Amino acid sequence: MSDEKDPDAGRTAEEVGERAKRSLTSLVRAEAMRDAALERITPDPARLADGWKRRFVIERARVPDLVALYESGGFEVVADAVTPEQLEDDCTDCKLVVHLDYVQVYTRKRRERS
Repeated sequence: MSDEKDPDAGRTAEEVGERAKRSLTSLVRAEAMRDAALERITPDPARLADGWKRRFVIERARVPDLVALYESGGFEVVADAVTPEQLEDDCTDCKLVVHLDYVQVYTRKRRERS
């Protein structure tokens, strides 16, 4: 592998470790915000009544791979936009989730066709 393709080429182990630590801290913070928002975003009662299970709230850009994964496991999958009506009034992080184009992903076992 060429040094031109290695973003850490020429850096000390300490610098590489510090860069990794900052990246990990940012990722953990984003996941914590998403998890907190999940508890404060109301799932669609019609989906739940129809046998769907909400799996998570996630960025729309990440959905295609997850849909393919669940479908390969025998599930039907839908991704619904998070709407302002599903948010708790005092949840600032939840409002950010809506503006960042997050969706709620629901799954259910594939139904047999008659």
